[in-house]
Amino acid sequence: MQQPTNDVGEKLLILYGDGMHLVRIELENFKSFGGEIVIPFEEGFTAITGPNGSGKSNCGDAIQFVLGPKSTRSLRASNVSELIYNGGGGGKAARNMSATLVFENSPEPDGRRRLRIDSEEVSFTRSVRLNRKNDSVSSYYINGNPSTATEMRRVLSEAGLHGDGYNIVLQGDVTMLASMTPHKRRGVLEEVAGVTAYGDEIRRANNQRKVVENNIETIDLFEEEQKTRLKGLEKERQQALKFKDLKDELDLNKVVLQQSRHRNRLDEVRLLGEERSSYSEQITGLTENIRAGNHNLGDFDEELVQIGNDLDDIMSGDARELLDTIRQHEIDIETNSDRVGDQLKIIESTEEDIEIIREDYESAENARISGQEELDHAKESLLEADSDLIQAASDEKQAREAIQSGDRHGRDLNRALGQATDLVAEKHQEYSIARLESDRAEQTAQISSEKLADLEEEYEQATLTRDDLTLVGDEIQGSGGQVDRTALANELTRLTKQEIGLREDRDRSEVKARDAEVELAKARARQEAKANRPGSAITIAALTKLRQSGEIKGILGTLGELCSPKDVAHEDALALALGNGLRSIVVTNDEVAADCIKWLRLNGGGRATFLPLNKLNVSRPQGRTLIVARNPGILGFAHDLLDYELEVDIAVRYASRNTLIVQSMDVARKNMGGVRMVTLKGDIIEGSGAMTGGSPAGSSRPRFGGGSPGQLGSERLERAVEEANLIYSTVEAALRELRTNQQKLRDQIHGLDDSDQSVKIREWKSDLSRAQKDVDEIGKKIILAREEFSRVDKLFISSKEAAEKANQDHEESLQSRSAAAAALQNHTPDHLSEILRNAEKTRT
Repeated sequence: MQQPTNDVGEKLLILYGDGMHLVRIELENFKSFGGEIVIPFEEGFTAITGPNGSGKSNCGDAIQFVLGPKSTRSLRASNVSELIYNGGGGGKAARNMSATLVFENSPEPDGRRRLRIDSEEVSFTRSVRLNRKNDSVSSYYINGNPSTATEMRRVLSEAGLHGDGYNIVLQGDVTMLASMTPHKRRGVLEEVAGVTAYGDEIRRANNQRKVVENNIETIDLFEEEQKTRLKGLEKERQQALKFKDLKDELDLNKVVLQQSRHRNRLDEVRLLGEERSSYSEQITGLTENIRAGNHNLGDFDEELVQIGNDLDDIMSGDARELLDTIRQHEIDIETNSDRVGDQLKIIESTEEDIEIIREDYESAENARISGQEELDHAKESLLEADSDLIQAASDEKQAREAIQSGDRHGRDLNRALGQATDLVAEKHQEYSIARLESDRAEQTAQISSEKLADLEEEYEQATLTRDDLTLVGDEIQGSGGQVDRTALANELTRLTKQEIGLREDRDRSEVKARDAEVELAKARARQEAKANRPGSAITIAALTKLRQSGEIKGILGTLGELCSPKDVAHEDALALALGNGLRSIVVTNDEVAADCIKWLRLNGGGRATFLPLNKLNVSRPQGRTLIVARNPGILGFAHDLLDYELEVDIAVRYASRNTLIVQSMDVARKNMGGVRMVTLKGDIIEGSGAMTGGSPAGSSRPRFGGGSPGQLGSERLERAVEEANLIYSTVEAALRELRTNQQKLRDQIHGLDDSDQSVKIREWKSDLSRAQKDVDEIGKKIILAREEFSRVDKLFISSKEAAEKANQDHEESLQSRSAAAAALQNHTPDHLSEILRNAEKTRT
């Protein structure tokens, strides 16, 4: 479009291409356009004409507003709320406005559309409304559907449309392009053609390559460290599992041992009970036999008496009857004789049994009587001994009391005897405990020795089994091929597990890369919003690259880079004293400053404050300032508390403005008036008397070192995006290689035939693995059993020595007590000595 030369701010718009052009603009309450208005555009060249103030420039502003410029200043407005129709001279101001660009999006010859939206016409709408607090709220729509600013800019940028791009040509841009040097014009053309961006991509790629190489080295070192640590953890895990198994086995063996002992004792009790019952039954049977024999003897005696009576009757009666009776009696006698013979044999046998039982009974009864007598005698002896001990103790006590009342030497001997007696009791107790510990240790050593012998026998048997399987395996392998289907299947399973892990890593890295890109886009958007502020992160970064490239010589850097506080405790106060001066760019002369300003204007690099060293003028401190500087609590001038090169001294003095650094607000209040001061907590007192302070400044305040939080955060996010993309690419490549190896293994497995030979090898390996596992486990058990046997054997030896030592100490204490008693007896009178001697004999 073409406009009169006296109309400031007019634009030439080129918004069409093959298969795409701007169809119309739909405006509602946009700047000077009240209500709704539609401005159509035909294909080809379209010019908008009219008098000054009729709204020609507002049409171009509407197009640029929708495309999304970096700042509203290019739209001749300080903020977006000023773009809303204000009512003109006397109309009512609107509370909302919107601008819509409608593009034709017909397919190109290759079938693609310039705008990545499947529609013949595409509308982009950007609206602004004021809420109750008169704050502006922006909304974005694509084809009437809600969208975001980022999404709209992405769709437009893919079609080559940018709010600050070269498709919008401002008045004077053509003249400037024609009048610039060939070198600068080539730079503009390269930027339009994308060559500059390609060079930036190459530099970024080289930087990424260096970062990737460093990351790979770091990853390799980390991987080696983790592998080493994993091996150590695996060993610890195996040891812990072994310890757990051995402890469980020990607990089980203890339970089995106690159960076996309990069962043996129960069996012994049961056998003793059965023997006792058997003996009782035998005694009862023999007693019955004796009673029956005695009864038979009584019957025989009665028959003999009856026979005698019958003989008396016969001698007085008839002879025949007598003979018959005699004959009958003879027969009865013969019969009874046989019976008597049988009974005699039974009686003899019974008498023998009775004799044996009687002997056993007499022996048992004698043993019982003897035991009872011994027990009674022992009880009597015990009672007598207790009585004697009590009497001896009483006599000894009386004697010792008598001795105690005697001379001093006697008392000492008496006390020594008491101590020796106590020592004997103590040593006897120690000996009893040591003997008990020795017996326990001996029993434990015996059990450990038996367990070790059993394990050695099991180990020998397991070793023979393994050797036999080894010989069988040699025969099987020698008679067939060497292909192992099981090994291939295990390898395929391992690769499948690795594939699952890599897929999860790839998904996580993809999400991480996407999140990092979103954060980077947000950070860049925030930087773009601050780009027009002098000393912004984008401007400083652009000048830093310009200095590094050497295109403009004489740029020394930001003041924050060229100076630093001598004391870290003064950093905050000095940063506030210099303020935005820390972002000022120090250059050698004004020509360098002019070249930098021109470069920023041509390249859209923002604004910056330059300090040319050859033109700066600094006023020296006045009398009032010099007087205050000597007062208590004043740390000194800001430039004196900074460390910097002498070359930039004038720039530091200019930025510090003769500011004094003071200890506290109280010191500043005492000295305020005509002097600029900053406290260590960051409170600022101007020379005019104005005071600034409160909570600490935000993270966006200037700082020493030259880096701003926004710039550092953007660089950090760029590195995060590069690292995330690198990890994603690495994992994706590893995943492709893994899948290739999986396919090769599957082909190899499918090519094998399931022969008997492979089955035999698989079974043999399984048997050999179990046999080897048994050998290893038993071998480990033997080692532990030997260590346990060695430990308990040493414990037994030490406990036995301790018992012998305790016995020796007990004997020595007895000798000491005897010696003390003898000494006391020799010293005491004869009758007391006799009492003590008798008490000692009774005690021993």
